[in-house]
Amino acid sequence: MAYDPTADTGFPGRPANTSPARLQLPYSTSEGDAPRIFWGTGTPEGSVTGEIGDLFLRTDGGTDTTLYVKESGSGNTGWVAK
Repeated sequence: MAYDPTADTGFPGRPANTSPARLQLPYSTSEGDAPRIFWGTGTPEGSVTGEIGDLFLRTDGGTDTTLYVKESGSGNTGWVAK
């Protein structure tokens, strides 16, 4: 069975995601939820809301623009290409 992030989060009580695709690691600490992994096209800067430590995998990226790490800011800013 394939995981469909638009239909099922795999976590009871958490709503399904529509865009961008998102996978949250099934682990949390006393400090809060674990980092999340998002994927999609285009840069996440200005379009993907995340928390520091989250990752974005850009499916249409090239050299140095395939992986983004949320390093600072709040909301949808602070994404840095790696």
